[in-house]
Amino acid sequence: MRNKHVEIMKKIKVIGIAALAALATPALADGYPYLTLYGKDGSEVSLPAAGLKITFVDGNLVAETAGGAKSVPLGGLGKMAFSQEAAGMRSLPAPGKPVEVKTLDGVPVGRYSDVEEALQELKR
Repeated sequence: MRNKHVEIMKKIKVIGIAALAALATPALADGYPYLTLYGKDGSEVSLPAAGLKITFVDGNLVAETAGGAKSVPLGGLGKMAFSQEAAGMRSLPAPGKPVEVKTLDGVPVGRYSDVEEALQELKR
C-alpha cells in the first residue's frame, strides 16, 4: 500500500513541476530556441520554443507547435529544459575523435572510437 502512495506522490510531483514549467515557458524561453524533453529511457526530443503550447491530457504532456503535436507519457518523462541546440543531429567530431550515435528520438544507439568505425558498424 505504501508503494502505491509513493508512486502517486511521484506522479503528482512530476505533474506539478511540468505545470510550473509550462506556466514559465514564455518567461524562461527568452533566448533559448528549443525546449528539450529528456525521457527516462535516454531519449531526447527538442521542440521549438516559439509558439509552444503545453497541456496535460490523461497522464501525458502534450506539446503543440506549428509543426504538430508531440505526446509524452508523464511516467516516462525524466526532465525538460530550454536549450540553445536541438537534440538530434549535430556537427560531426574531428577525425579520430569519439562519436555517440542516437536515433532521431534521441535514444542512444552506440559509442564509437571515431566516425569511420560508426559508419562501418552501422552498415550492418
